[in-house]
Amino acid sequence: MCGNQPLNNTKVKLWNKNKIGSDDQLADGFTDSNGNFQLSGGIGSLFGMDVHFKIYHDCDDGIKPCQRKVDLRIPSEYVTRTSEVQQWFEAGTMNMQFKFPDEERSCIN
Repeated sequence: MCGNQPLNNTKVKLWNKNKIGSDDQLADGFTDSNGNFQLSGGIGSLFGMDVHFKIYHDCDDGIKPCQRKVDLRIPSEYVTRTSEVQQWFEAGTMNMQFKFPDEERSCIN
């Protein structure tokens, strides 16, 4: 949500943050007209995975260039080494008017 409006057509991504080398994008998509989304993705990894959910949006952003980027960590109990989802993580309803700690700006997403 952005205030009381759905945050539609908003880019969302799953990433694996690697300790060594570059991070791996696992999945991406857009929110629907109601602000809903569903992502699943994976990649073979020798080491444990540190999966992050990123939201790229313009909510409450005025005319600033690029987009706000919020990076949220997925709890490890929802990350598996199989290609099938074992347990879905329900992110709930988030109001992106919040100013998140460590929020960044992204021009390329």
